[in-house]
Amino acid sequence: MPKKIYVKPSKSNSKFAFFVGVGMCLFGIFVAIPIFKLFGVLWTLVLVGITYSHWKNAFTDSGEPTKVIEIEDKVDMMQSQQNGSFNNVEERLKSLQNLYEQRLITKEEYDQKKQEILKDL
Repeated sequence: MPKKIYVKPSKSNSKFAFFVGVGMCLFGIFVAIPIFKLFGVLWTLVLVGITYSHWKNAFTDSGEPTKVIEIEDKVDMMQSQQNGSFNNVEERLKSLQNLYEQRLITKEEYDQKKQEILKDL
């Protein structure tokens, strides 16, 4: 089962975006709404939401992540292969290649395991 890591932007990035957002909200209130009417209101409301999100990330500990990274556990993958959960050799080889391409196993480990899989043919 992949592990999930939730990544928030840095405090300094969020602070910068917050202050830019405040400026854009003021622009929306004093320029966009009077000129563009309904569109200006919608534009300003979207900016308020974005600015709030950056405020939360910059000035509180309960900020919201903007990215999720999933990491496959090398040990779990190898054990599931050994336990026969991969029924065919092609799937096992593709999975092994994927581990190697993600640099989760070394070239030596890759070659050794590939030979073991090919022996099952």
